[in-house]
Amino acid sequence: MPTLGISNVHLRRADVGGVSFCGFEGCVRYREGPHQYTQEEAATLARALPAAEVLVCHAPPAGVNDEPGDRAHEGFDALREWVRAHAPRLLLHGHTHPRPGGGIRRLGATRVIHVTGARIVEL
Repeated sequence: MPTLGISNVHLRRADVGGVSFCGFEGCVRYREGPHQYTQEEAATLARALPAAEVLVCHAPPAGVNDEPGDRAHEGFDALREWVRAHAPRLLLHGHTHPRPGGGIRRLGATRVIHVTGARIVEL
């Protein structure tokens, strides 16, 4: 990815074309493997997540486009708190399977969009 000019924004901020982005990798731990975190581990990591206009994350915040009760598709409590504290304009995520008609929601003032494949989003 670096050879294409793409940066890993996990716990980092990048300014692109006058818009700030930050990122949070992974999902709620549901089995052994990389890029999976307990809710407590995610809370620790989220404290290092800088403020930005757009948050790009793999799994959604808890309660938004997630699937409670399905450990593999639960959202992160810490991301919900981070969004409430920093109010980014936009949050993009994947990983879950929103119900029909779902996939775009709000968390406070933040627009939350489930992205699968490719999607054009206007800021």
